Amino acid sequence: MLGSLRGRLDGPGSPGGEEDCRAIVNASTEAVFVTDRTGAILDVNDAVLRMFGCTREQVLSSTMKRFSIDEPSQTHELALGVLSVALDEGIARTDWRVRRWEGEAFWVEATLSRVRVGDEERIAIFLRDISERKRIEEELRVARDAAETATRTKSEFLANMSHEIRTPLNAIVGMTKLTLDTAVTDEQRENLCIVREAADALLNLVNDILDFSKGEAKRIELENIAFDLRSTVDHALDTIAIRAHEKGLELVSLVDAEVPSRVLGDPGRLRQVLVNLLSNAVKFTDKGEASLEVRVDEERDDLVVLRFVVSDTGIGIAAENLDRIFEAFAQADGSITRRYGGTGLGLAICKQIVDLMGGSIGVESRVGRGSAFVVAVPFRRLAAAVEPPPAPPPNLRGMRVLVADDTPSNRFVLARMLKQWGCRTEAVPDGAATLEAMERARQEGDPYSVVLLDMLMEGMDGEETARRVKDDPGLAKTPILVLTSLGRRGDARRLQDIGVAGYLLKPVKQTQLLDAVCQAVSPNPEGAEARPLITRHTLKERLFDGLHVLLVEDKVFNQKVATKFLQRRGLRVTVADNGKVAVETLHDQRVDLVLMDVQMPVMDGLEATREIRKVEAAAGGGRRVPIVATTAHAMDGDRERCLAAGMDDYVTKPILEDELFGVLGRWLPLPEPKPVPMVREPANAVEAELEVVKARFGDDPAFLTEIAELFLEDTPKDLVALDEAVRGKDAEKAVLLAHGLKGTARTFGVEGLASLFQAIETMMRGRQFQEAREALARARALFELVERALRKSLG
Repeated sequence: MLGSLRGRLDGPGSPGGEEDCRAIVNASTEAVFVTDRTGAILDVNDAVLRMFGCTREQVLSSTMKRFSIDEPSQTHELALGVLSVALDEGIARTDWRVRRWEGEAFWVEATLSRVRVGDEERIAIFLRDISERKRIEEELRVARDAAETATRTKSEFLANMSHEIRTPLNAIVGMTKLTLDTAVTDEQRENLCIVREAADALLNLVNDILDFSKGEAKRIELENIAFDLRSTVDHALDTIAIRAHEKGLELVSLVDAEVPSRVLGDPGRLRQVLVNLLSNAVKFTDKGEASLEVRVDEERDDLVVLRFVVSDTGIGIAAENLDRIFEAFAQADGSITRRYGGTGLGLAICKQIVDLMGGSIGVESRVGRGSAFVVAVPFRRLAAAVEPPPAPPPNLRGMRVLVADDTPSNRFVLARMLKQWGCRTEAVPDGAATLEAMERARQEGDPYSVVLLDMLMEGMDGEETARRVKDDPGLAKTPILVLTSLGRRGDARRLQDIGVAGYLLKPVKQTQLLDAVCQAVSPNPEGAEARPLITRHTLKERLFDGLHVLLVEDKVFNQKVATKFLQRRGLRVTVADNGKVAVETLHDQRVDLVLMDVQMPVMDGLEATREIRKVEAAAGGGRRVPIVATTAHAMDGDRERCLAAGMDDYVTKPILEDELFGVLGRWLPLPEPKPVPMVREPANAVEAELEVVKARFGDDPAFLTEIAELFLEDTPKDLVALDEAVRGKDAEKAVLLAHGLKGTARTFGVEGLASLFQAIETMMRGRQFQEAREALARARALFELVERALRKSLG
């Protein structure tokens, strides 16, 4: 049978007879079974006897199911199924677990082929022992499972380690920052700065290890949410700005107008990549600049590929090291680690994240000339995402602006921003050219409306240039905004004494520059208090005054740090030591937001959040207090567990002030800023007001005198009380006083004052304390003018 079968398989004309063919088949290392279509064994070769340890008679008196280590019915069904495939398709291959005659299990690779022997159809089954291969595969599987178990164990260990390290770091970072903001000696400030730098370095080290570990375990998960791209870029720059300033480096950024404002993606991971690249740019640059440029690389349908280019003028990377720069623990050479520190994980983490985003990252560099890292990442464009940068006020269009900066890239970026707003912009490289350009514009009868002046320029610096401008009567009225990459103590006070309108740290955001220019060129009413110096703090200040936060935290030093941060922004703070106390507190008090620690005794943050949401649902009414998680854990799944429990957002410890208030700004019910009413030209305003008063009471001079004296006597007292209420942030009292003053002024006929008091009333209802203070200053100035005019008119 085997000889006939092999002859059929080998084809006609094979040399030798049937016995020769049988000898050849028997010499094969592969075991050969011949069966019919029912699976009955018709013949075998000698290799079957050797492989299964049995005699020919034993095999031929058995069936295929005899060689299974499982239930015979299952093996029979399997055999029939495989044979059916062989019959239908002509050939089949499978791994088959069988047993020797004495019961030892092993694996074979079975190849089945349908052949014809005369008029009959047969199945040839060729078996090859693959026990060794299966043993190796099993060892690899066990090793893989062990590695996965080890990775899970490592991740759990890193999460716990993260919590244990971050908890004390929260106190170190926070308390150091708070202490630096107090009056300390120079020696104390130097020591505290060393502590802050060490804490920052340790925090970066922890973050790098955790992120690389997550990437290595393929556990980095990406969000897909709508976010503001420009805001994300600004936050990345804010993180690096202080380090750049301390090194005296220019930090330049430009986001093309064509870049969509809102896209779908993961803002946190994008910010992480940008911060890492910018941090490296600043770290490896001792002189010059670091820059970030964002532009559209490609557009198709609702997809936009954005190109982020981070450049520097630093030490550069040798060509032979470029290929391995994105490998873990790799830096250009060992001396880099010794000189600059770091884990060597940053770029590897960036590559992990960018790859997950479906993007690419590369680098171009020359030793001694700097580097340029290029990241291209696809984002989904939102349906209404083609949002241009904020529209400038109409009065900026056509306004003439001078930019003075000795760095070409800064001149280019600032001029481009201003031109987008319709300004007529010119740029010069130094102080001398600034004075020449301003004098020439004055003689042409087309002076500059505002000057943007770099502080650190070769030759005549910004401070000296500003002093010369303000000493020249023909130029002195031109508002000057000084921009600097190195903020030094005392700069702001000296510049304000000179008469500079504003003092801003680079990189200046587009919205920040727009606000500063608008404030600088807006008129200051005659008699009003001197306008305060425009700074990044006055521009970005958000009024949280009076809003109520419940801080749920069991560690005393964390309570103190967070409470201080919150109170400095005007927030009222109630502290709960654990989740159970938090739930009870919310029964008795209404708060605007809850800052909830996740890991606490008695009742943790997740359980407390679920309980709060349950109570809210039972109460009805739609009231849902925002809950923001604060946790020292930073592993994948933590955010998801918080959100699943009913929390709204997530802040990782140690809590950084800017990051905290960035999150709070998304959830606290902040009032929309309302425009402060502009006062008419004071002299004309007073004259018009008196005409109204005389028209109303002029037919009775005695009564006019009496009512005017009463108005002039009572109003100053109410103004003092209103000023105290506004400064004390007593909104309820201020609303009542402003409302009363509005009615008195309107009744007397001084409509300009009435309008200002009405604006103050509205502002205080919206808890806009800063705006109310500014409007109150104008109201006092206008009242003094009205008072002088009235007394003069009435004799």
